[in-house]
Amino acid sequence: MPKLRQKLQKWIYKGLLEKIKVNPAYTSVIGKLKYAPIYRIDKDVASAYVIARRGLGFKERLPKNYRKLLEDKEFLSYSVARVEDRIAKLKKEVEEEKNEYKRNKLKSELRRLKRELKLLLKFLMDSGKSESATQEPVTPTPATPRKMERVRGSTHVGQKSWRVLSVALAFSCLESFRDFSPLKRVILLGDWVGVAKRKGLVPLPGQGTTAQNMCSFIHFG
Repeated sequence: MPKLRQKLQKWIYKGLLEKIKVNPAYTSVIGKLKYAPIYRIDKDVASAYVIARRGLGFKERLPKNYRKLLEDKEFLSYSVARVEDRIAKLKKEVEEEKNEYKRNKLKSELRRLKRELKLLLKFLMDSGKSESATQEPVTPTPATPRKMERVRGSTHVGQKSWRVLSVALAFSCLESFRDFSPLKRVILLGDWVGVAKRKGLVPLPGQGTTAQNMCSFIHFG
């Protein structure tokens, strides 16, 4: 690996390789949700893969079944319920924890979960439709075909959709935040219910509740 790195650096110095700066925003989220499950690779490797694709001008479109999930209010409501359930348990842990260091760590996680809950609720109440994607065109170079539309990754491209998916899938289809392989079934078949059942994540009572009703029992205090 060190020898390969040295060789690549020499090529760059000699002008044999083109340097392309890309926006790294959400490459880790896209990598772990889209490529880590399909190719069974580490999320960091998947993130690097997304960065490389951006440098080549490829767009990262949401897989068809992921788009359907964003329009599935039962899926979003179920994810909201699981996040809310985790928040309730964390609040009890904070109250019972005597160690100040551990209590502060729990409080930090609690604040993060509340932010994620607000994100899911807002998306759910906004009808669950992903925002329109905006792309930043880049002038083609001799190193790439002119017919390829080169996009280096605008910070506004599908951000909200990927963020919502990252939170919702983590709580509805995964029992581990390191193993993203179960998402392959979701990407290919759209079967999030089957994945949730296989992982022991049994749907909570009230699955399918509308966004308006969900808001009536979720508190951010």
